[in-house]
Amino acid sequence: MIASPGGALECAESLCNIMEISETPIWTIGIGCVASAASLIFLAGHKRYILQNGYFILHKGSVNKLSGSADEVRAFFADYEKQLDSLRDYYVSHTKYTKEEIDSGISGDWYVRGEEILEKGIADEKIKDIGVFIS
Repeated sequence: MIASPGGALECAESLCNIMEISETPIWTIGIGCVASAASLIFLAGHKRYILQNGYFILHKGSVNKLSGSADEVRAFFADYEKQLDSLRDYYVSHTKYTKEEIDSGISGDWYVRGEEILEKGIADEKIKDIGVFIS
């Protein structure tokens, strides 16, 4: 699977669940920017590769076009807080970041590049090209 920018958290979580229980190893390859929900999908890979100049954007996501009664909005935000807790826990369990580092980093758009990607366990290995995977 080749990871790419963005996506809906709910869809990413479902796909991650399927990937993680797969008995067939799934390798993910970041070919450029791996952002938002795509970062979760990338982390679900059993083996994770990133091209030399690949990078990640980790964040809480965004809320678009929210409407409804006050009770519905409150219910939405209560659930949204649970989603954020789940997101943080996922990042912590699939990387070498601490809970505090994740909380601090995802308070805005958090760009992760270079050796930090390997040092913090986001990817297992940097690669020069994807030809070996496609042949």
